[in-house]
Amino acid sequence: MATFTKVAKPKAHHDEKTWAGSGSTTTISGLGFQPDWFHIKKRNATADHSVTDTVRGLTKNINFNNTDGEDTATLIASATSDGCTLTGGANEVNASGGGYIGHFFKLASSTTTNDASSTGVGTIDSTFRANTDSGISVVKWTGTGANGTIAHGLGAIPDAIIVKDISQDGFHWEAYWHGGNRTSQGNSINETDHIQFFNDGGISDDDNQYWNDTAPTSTVFSVGDKANVNESGQDHVAIVIANTNGSVRCGHYQGNGNVHGSFIFTGFKPRAVWIKRQDSSESTSWKTSTTVALGSDNSAQTGSGSNHGNTIQHNIKMDDANNGGAEVANQDNIEFYAQGFRPVTTDGKSNLEGAFYLYVAWADEPSVSTNNILGTAF
Repeated sequence: MATFTKVAKPKAHHDEKTWAGSGSTTTISGLGFQPDWFHIKKRNATADHSVTDTVRGLTKNINFNNTDGEDTATLIASATSDGCTLTGGANEVNASGGGYIGHFFKLASSTTTNDASSTGVGTIDSTFRANTDSGISVVKWTGTGANGTIAHGLGAIPDAIIVKDISQDGFHWEAYWHGGNRTSQGNSINETDHIQFFNDGGISDDDNQYWNDTAPTSTVFSVGDKANVNESGQDHVAIVIANTNGSVRCGHYQGNGNVHGSFIFTGFKPRAVWIKRQDSSESTSWKTSTTVALGSDNSAQTGSGSNHGNTIQHNIKMDDANNGGAEVANQDNIEFYAQGFRPVTTDGKSNLEGAFYLYVAWADEPSVSTNNILGTAF
């Protein structure tokens, strides 16, 4: 059955761009929105997965691939109406000879400050920017060290919440996941569990100190007294995602160990998919159909792993064990279709027989748009 979309143009809310590093001030343009959340990775050499947002401020950076706290280097000088201006020379975003990819997201145009005692929403004060159309919000709060609830602003129940202690070094990104909460499926994961989504050794674990064994609601999510998510006096940030037709889908699937892997329905053609094995140590992978830019001439990658239509043959590892390494060609292959994706590999990162995986799929085109016309794949 065709799935009608809430978001007709995903690229009006989140998109990817590639560029060649210049070593000097550079403006990235061509987005269909002014971005508020920035994830940038150097493709052809080692560099951190740099994450910046307008909730914390553009001078503050954290990384997916390590446990460091927030630093204050200015990598993004400013957001523009259709992109951003990068400072020159930083290895993470704009070094000469580097080939880069950026994943950009639109949030709300201004930051909401929620005083929980005044609004009656949640019990812990928070600031956030929420895009209620696309189902993505970024939330910041200062931990209390006690069980509490935090406003997220989405107006929909989150399906994934990925949290980082940003005040201190030594803390992994911790994740809540609803996508695998199916009583008929083995190894389910829900509000009783947590997983370190960008930790190579992260495995789902039952611990009520993270989410207080409480499912999120359309207004708040819960945290326990664990230092990783709510240490008293320490700042934390969360990426909060609610499954939204035509924009994003978080879920859960089981690998079959076959080069014709299981088909995972998303209701749209993906542009990018993040995959994390849930039940054993394995790298977190980022699969994207976006053409790679490498080298000073901004040329596309050629040779092994260069195919950016089906089969997509390149893999960017996002976890701490990889230490920000370069893209790997022709590994952990995947195919994107008009209504979902399929692993076409026996690699343990996405399709080992019997293994369980969590994913976030970001939309490129809806399967059926608001004009009732069926979309196509590549």
